[in-house]
Formats: sequence, C-alpha cells, structure tokens
Amino acid sequence: MRSHKETQLPIVLDPHLEDLFCFLVDIWLTGSEILDTNRGTISCAFYLWRIVMRLVFALFFITACSGESDVSVQGGADGHSIDVSTDAHDALIATQADTTNETDLFDGSARAPDPGEFGYPCIKNAECNAGYCIETPNGSVCSKTCSSDCPNGFKCSGVSNSSTDIVFICLSMFNRLCDPCKEHKDCNEMNKIGNLCLRVGNSGSFCGAQCFISNGDADCPNGYTCQFLTDAKTKVSGEQCVPKSGATCSCSKRATQLALSTDCTNKNVFGVCSGSRVCKPEGLTNCIGQIPESESCNKLDDNCDGETDNIDASAIGAGCKQSNEFGTCLGMFTGCEKGQPLCSAVKPEPEVCNGKDDNCNGKTDDGLCDDGNVCTTDQCNTDGSCKHTKLTGPLCDDGNVCTAVSECAAGVCKGGTTLDCDDKDACSTDWCDPFTGCNHKPASDGACLDDGNACTQDVCANGKCTHPKVKDGNACLDEGNVCTKDVCDNGDCSHIANASPCNDDNQCTLNDTCKDKTCSVSLPKVCNDGNACTIDGCEPAKGCVFKPNPFSNDGTGVPCPEDGNACTNDICKGAVCAHVPIPGCN
Repeated sequence: MRSHKETQLPIVLDPHLEDLFCFLVDIWLTGSEILDTNRGTISCAFYLWRIVMRLVFALFFITACSGESDVSVQGGADGHSIDVSTDAHDALIATQADTTNETDLFDGSARAPDPGEFGYPCIKNAECNAGYCIETPNGSVCSKTCSSDCPNGFKCSGVSNSSTDIVFICLSMFNRLCDPCKEHKDCNEMNKIGNLCLRVGNSGSFCGAQCFISNGDADCPNGYTCQFLTDAKTKVSGEQCVPKSGATCSCSKRATQLALSTDCTNKNVFGVCSGSRVCKPEGLTNCIGQIPESESCNKLDDNCDGETDNIDASAIGAGCKQSNEFGTCLGMFTGCEKGQPLCSAVKPEPEVCNGKDDNCNGKTDDGLCDDGNVCTTDQCNTDGSCKHTKLTGPLCDDGNVCTAVSECAAGVCKGGTTLDCDDKDACSTDWCDPFTGCNHKPASDGACLDDGNACTQDVCANGKCTHPKVKDGNACLDEGNVCTKDVCDNGDCSHIANASPCNDDNQCTLNDTCKDKTCSVSLPKVCNDGNACTIDGCEPAKGCVFKPNPFSNDGTGVPCPEDGNACTNDICKGAVCAHVPIPGCN
C-alpha cells in the first residue's frame, strides 16, 4: 500500500476561503467588517499575529479550509449570463502556448532541473525534494515550497499534508485549461469546483479556468481573457478564462497521455448524431461517431432521432421496382416492414397468352402470336388463338435500302421515295444498289468545279477535279485598264503595260498616251483667242476659257487695237475693245 503522503491529494486553501478566513478574523478581533478583497498571503499574515493567543479558533478555520471550498460564481460584471455556444467565444477551443513553456514554468532559466528539483518529471511524491509531485499541462513534475511568489504559470497555494498541517507549495494554475471534457469535475483537481466544462456548439466541451472579472485578464495566461459565461449544456455560470477570439485549443501533453475526450455531434441536413473527440499524438481528432443519413428500411436509426425506419413522408409514393430473370416491374414505395421496403410493384412473371403484360416490358402477350409481319398487330384471343390485324400507315422496312421511306399499306410494306445518292461531286458517277445502297464511281472526264482562274482548265481526271494551265498568251480577265494587255502567263493572269492611245479626261491635254500602265503622257493644249481684252486660260473639265481682262474697268482701261480715228480712245470695256469718243475733238 502506498504511504499516506504519496496517495493523499493536497487540499488547496482556495483564495475565496483565505479572504473569508481573514474577514472573520477581522470581525472577531476588531469588530469591523473591513475586507481587503485583493489581499494575498502577505496581507492576510498581517492579521495572523493577532490570533496567536487564540490558536484553537484559528485551527478551526484552517480545518474548515481543508474541505471543498471553491464556489461557482453566479453573477458577472453586468449580472447577465452569456451562452458560450453563441458568444464571441465560439472559438473557445484555443491554444495553450502561453501556459506550456517549460522554461518559464519552472525556474526562469534554460537549465534542466536535477532529479527531485522543481520541474523534474515524477510519478510519486517521494521522488521530489519537497515531497510533492503535482500535475501540470506537460505531465507530473516536482513542486517546491513557497512563501509568496512562484515561477510564471504557478501559484503559491496552501495544501494539507498527512499531519493536517498547511504547507504552501507552487501549484500549476492552469492544468486543465482548454482540455476536452465531459463534466465540470473533469476540469478541477484537488477538490476544486471553480473551473467549468464549457460547451462549444457541435465541437464539444472544453475546460475553462476560474478568474475574477474585477482583475481584468490578470488571472488568465497570455492569449486568454476573463469572461462571465454560462455552459450551454448544464446552464452553470461562472467567470472563466477562455481563449481570445480566433484561437483554437490544442491537446496538452497531459491530455494526450490520458487520451482525454469530449462529447461532440455530427450534424447535417439529415439530423444530429453524438460522437467523441479524443486527444491523440497528432492532435484532437474530428468528431468520431455516426454520420446522420437519410432514414432507410434497415432496422437502424440512420438519422439519430431515436426511431428506426421512420421514413420521411415525402419518400412515400416515390418510384420503386421489382426485378427478376423475367423482367422489371415498376411501382411506388409505401413504407417499411421488418426492416424491408414495401413496394406496390407486381412480381414479373413469364409471358403467357392472356391479354396481359406479365413481364412488364410494355408489350402484351409479346412474341406468342408474332407472325413476323411488322404491318400487322398480333394478339391472343380468349380461346388462345391468334389474331393478326392488318395495318396501314406505320413505317416499315421493305428490304430495299434504295427506298428512303417505306410504309405499311393493308398489311404489306411498300417502298416509298427513292434514296438520293448524289454526292455533289462532279467527278463521280452515282447510283443505288438495292442491297448495298449508294455507290460512287470515279469519273475520268468531264467538266468540274470552276476554280475561278481564267488561265486554268477545270476537268475531271481519275475521279478528281484538276486545273491544268492554259497556253501562255491566251487572253484572260480584263481588268478594265486600256494601258495593260491581259494575257495568261504560266497559269496566272498577267497585266502587261502598253503604249496605246488613251484619254486622261483632261480637256487641257492633247495626244494622250499610256505609260507604266497609266494614261500619263500628253501635250498641253494652247488656248489663244487673239483678243487683248481677255485673259486666256484652260480648265481640265471645260478646256479653253477666255475671261474678261480684270484691268478693263480700273479707270485707265486696257489699250486695244486702234480704229484709225484720232478722236477716239481705244480701250477695253469688259471683254470688248471699245472706241470711246474724245470730247471736243473734231
């Protein structure tokens, strides 16, 4: 049997009871109700000297402190509850990066602890110098005694030993913070009750850590915040350290070693099924459990609603079938019976001459009275004899592939329109064979498709349309230019420059001649009407033009030929030579 010291869980003197203890001492010694809610070990020690003379009374309170003393806070800063499943901390699943740094958790240096020292891994109390092997997120390690301060992530707390003495040792503050859990007790150790197991939607439940909103986030490790929350599953409320928004929980070393798990649900359009998420070396698993499915006839609760084979009403009336070696008959789904679907479809049977479609192939008495004529309908008479009704109009096959459409006429299949075998190729001979259909034989002569080139011939040769060149010098397509000669040259139509007379459409030129394929050589036309009273000119569209001399009316006039009369002034008036009498001249 293990020693009492190794097996007994230390009893933590919770901060609430420390304050309560000091409060009662205040009242007892001073009659006052002054309570320093922020006092710790030091402030409380200020009063302890006052009760030395009343040791029995003090031991009474110390003994009282050894029981379960944490209380679940029922009111937040604003007196309202917050459902974790709908709060901003839906992402309660958060990291423990700021509470699992082994160097910071122990002595603040990088030196590995020696056996028995604070932080050294342990299993039993006897393995530790201080006599206490405690839990941490990284597994069990040796603790050490303390008076006030402890390394980062630890708190100096009073615990009871085997002799009921109160011993102050460094305890890990956040052993189970963010661990997967199922009940509130999973989140507490050493008789604590202040940490809550908080439900986070369908993801499961995870441990918070008790804190006090009045201290802000000082009671929580880095990356966490203190909030008043209500567990969505149990409706228990309290002030808890939870991850800041956006973070996700990872499995601590302790949680992985213990394979801690939490309940979860798999949810989809068919329903919600319970499952479990487990801490494994690779991390927290997805929800392991049944996936909801559409309910079917199998004696199972497929959608996890607590009932088996409760088919949705919308499925009733859906199509179903019965099949065997004779065929497939269709029907409607009507429900389940003993885990099997019920279908209204009849069972397929061998076809017999009874006026029914026994094998559900869409034909009545098919084949039993078949006379092999597609232009008759065949059916069984009630006496078992066959009746063949002649048809007119339905399409049929007369066996001649050269008749495109054949129709029944009074029970006989007659050919219709002859098949068109023209392949639109001028260099093939086309005909139709009644058995093989259209045939095409290459033609060795004859004209074929014009290639649009006047300098080639278009003739068939061995079933192909060919285009041999014509003789050079043959006339080809006239491009409409009088200054070129259009003749074939090596299969192409060439346009050779000439020196032919032409017309440049200019009335001011004479003897127009072609050069370099254009009408560009000519002589200028001379325009002279012999009239001193006009200006001689030429316009391309009109030819010669004779306009009045612009100086004829400037007051002095333009001289023109004399008329031999000394008593006249010979000057131009407009385009005419005028002989104006000189006044007083005889």
